[in-house]
Amino acid sequence: IFISNPQVYEETQRLIERSEAHKDGVYSARLNELPYYQKLMRQNPAIRLMQDEWLNQLAIDLQRRHLGQPAVLPPNLQNILRGYQKAGVAWLQMLQHYGLNGILADEMGLGKTIQALSVLQGTPDGRISLLICPKTLLYNWVAEIEKFHTNIPHLVVEGDKLTREELLSQPNVKLLLISYSLVLNDLELLKDFDFYYIVLDEAQNIKNPSAQRTAAIKKLKSENRLALSGTPMENRLTELWSLFDFLMPGYLRSLKSFKDTYEKAEDQELAQQRLQRMVAPFILRRIKKEVLLELPDKQEQISWCKLGTVQEKAYLQVLENVKKQLFPAESSGAISYMHILSALTKLRQICNHPHLINPDIKPEPAASSKLEQLLHLLEESLAGEHKVLVFSQFVQMLTIIRRAIEDCGWEYCYLDGRTKNRMQVVNEFEHNPDKRIFLISLKAGGTGLNLTVADTVILFDPWWNPMVENQAIDRAHRIGQTNKVQVVRLISKGTVEEKIIALQQSKLAMFENIVSGDRQVLSSLSTEDIKALFEY
Repeated sequence: IFISNPQVYEETQRLIERSEAHKDGVYSARLNELPYYQKLMRQNPAIRLMQDEWLNQLAIDLQRRHLGQPAVLPPNLQNILRGYQKAGVAWLQMLQHYGLNGILADEMGLGKTIQALSVLQGTPDGRISLLICPKTLLYNWVAEIEKFHTNIPHLVVEGDKLTREELLSQPNVKLLLISYSLVLNDLELLKDFDFYYIVLDEAQNIKNPSAQRTAAIKKLKSENRLALSGTPMENRLTELWSLFDFLMPGYLRSLKSFKDTYEKAEDQELAQQRLQRMVAPFILRRIKKEVLLELPDKQEQISWCKLGTVQEKAYLQVLENVKKQLFPAESSGAISYMHILSALTKLRQICNHPHLINPDIKPEPAASSKLEQLLHLLEESLAGEHKVLVFSQFVQMLTIIRRAIEDCGWEYCYLDGRTKNRMQVVNEFEHNPDKRIFLISLKAGGTGLNLTVADTVILFDPWWNPMVENQAIDRAHRIGQTNKVQVVRLISKGTVEEKIIALQQSKLAMFENIVSGDRQVLSSLSTEDIKALFEY
C-alpha cells in the first residue's frame, strides 16, 4: 500500500498504534474510539470504515448529539427546561444509551445543574447516584432539587465521621451529595458502593492527575459518569486528560503517552487538532451568545452558602446572647428595637465574614464560605470573559474582598463613598479589557452609574429593600446593554438572610423598613415574627 498524503499516513499509523494486534494480523480497537474514527473520516475522505448497522447508528447519534427523539423528561420539567437545556439532556441520555460518558461544559448561568438533575432523576429504584461538588455548592444543589426535583430522595453527607457513616447507610436514598474534601476521608466506605451515576460538579477539581483527591475519586465504581465544568481545561492539556481518565479510563492512553503525543509534539497546532478530534464528541459546550434568544433579558438566581465552622460558632453565640438579653423567659416588657436592629446587623455581618464582628479572626477566604463562593463565581466569570459588578453595603467587607482578589492575581476597579474620581474609575473599567471585576459600595454606586459593559451582577449581601437592590442591578441592566444580564444573590442557608427573604414575600411593606431603622414599622411585626428572625 502506498499512501501519498503524509497526514493520512501518520493518522493511519496512529490508528494502528492505538489498536490491539492479534496473531492473525487483525487489529481491534475499543468501541469508544469510534467517534474519533468518524471525525477522522469526515476530515480525510481517503479513510473508510466498514461497519454494521448498530455502529453506523452510533456514529449518526454522536454526530447529531441525540437519539433521534426528544429527551425523556418528567411532566413537571417539560415546561421548565429551555430548548437548549432539553437538547443537553438528550445528549446526556444518548451517551448513557451507548455506555459513554462526557463533559457538560456550558457557560456559567446556563443551567448545568438542572440538566444533570434531569438525568439523575432516572436513577432506578434500588440504585444510588453520587454527586461530588465543592463544599460551598452543596446547598445550591439541595435548593435545585427541592425546587424542581422533589421526587429525588437525597442526603447531604457531612458532619463528623460517625454521622457520615450513619448517613451513608440510610435506606431509600437515590442521591448522595458530598464535598470533594470528604471523598478522600470516606474512600473506604464509598468504595463499597456501585453507583448508578457519579457526577462531578466543578470537575476541574480533579485536574491534577497526581493529587490524592483525584486518585480517590477515580477508585469509585459507577455505571455512568458525568463531569460538569465551565472550564474543563484552564492551563495544561493534562488537566483535560485527567477528566477523561475519570470518564473513560484509557481513552486518551496513559499520561506519559498523552504528554509525548500532545504536550511535547513538534507541531503543536496539528497535535491540538488531533486532540480536538478525540474529545469533541464527548464535550458539549454552549455559551450565552449562542442561546441568546432563549434567555430572558435578566436572569436572577440565588446562590446558597452554608455557614463555615467559624461563622456558625460566632452566629450561634450572637443568637444565644440575643435570646438571653432581648427575649428573657419570663419577660413581658417592651422590646428594644434598637438592640434588635444591632443584633440583626451583627448576624448579617457574620454571614459575610466573622472578621467584621471579631478582628481576631483573620480576614481570609477560609473563614467565610460566602467569600469562597464569590471567588469561585468570579473565577468562572473571568474564564467566560465576562465583566462583573460586585456590590456590598459593608465597605469593610469590600476591603476583605479586595485582598482576596489581589491574592488571586486578578485586576479590578473599586468604588466607595470616599472615591473622588468616580468617572475615571468607571472609564477604566469600561475600556481596560484586563479589569473585569468592579467592587462597588451599594450606597455609593447603587445609583447614577452606567455600567452596561458588565453583564454579571453579584449582590454579596443583598439590601433588603428591593428598590435599592434593583437600582444596583440597573447599573448593568439598562438601555445600551446588548447582552443578557445575570444577577446572583449570595444568601447563607438557614440564617437571618434566608428568613428575611421569606418575610419579604409575606410582609414586604413592613419589612422594607427594618434595616433602614424605621421603628414604627418594625413594631408592627409580632413578637413571634421577630423571634423567628433569630432562629437557626
